[in-house]
Amino acid sequence: MELIELDDLEALIGVEKKVILNKLSHAEIAEDIFAFRKTKVLNYVEEKGISYFSRRTTRGLSDLKSLDDLEFVDQRTLFEALSAFDTYDLAKLLSAVTGQPIAERLLSVMTEARKKEVSWVMRREVKIDPIEVAEIEERFLETVRAIKSPPGTNAPHSNLDV
Repeated sequence: MELIELDDLEALIGVEKKVILNKLSHAEIAEDIFAFRKTKVLNYVEEKGISYFSRRTTRGLSDLKSLDDLEFVDQRTLFEALSAFDTYDLAKLLSAVTGQPIAERLLSVMTEARKKEVSWVMRREVKIDPIEVAEIEERFLETVRAIKSPPGTNAPHSNLDV
């Protein structure tokens, strides 16, 4: 049986490892392309236990650096962040990430009314400015961080005089 390591696959097809794994996790790549070495799997089971394959790694707020990291945020937090966010900004953000798994994740936690509202704005061909989208993305991540931070620990504001 001919096997190829993930790093070699990345080099062969010119697609980042992270993208390949993301597509695999969302069933966007045929399962018969991927194979697991039985000896490696058994070694991991022996060393780390079966739970290694079933439990997800929890990440702290400091690990929330890009929209891709929202994959590890619970649905309730995403719902609260989306509810607090401006419709036009959401439309711009979703237009910029259309086709990516995170767009589906964000849409899946919206109410039907909110989806329709955002979709209506998106159909109006909103002008997408990459710099503005980056700012919107950062504000959204800050909103998620604020919701996830423990009560009583407010994020420092640089525009406050002490």
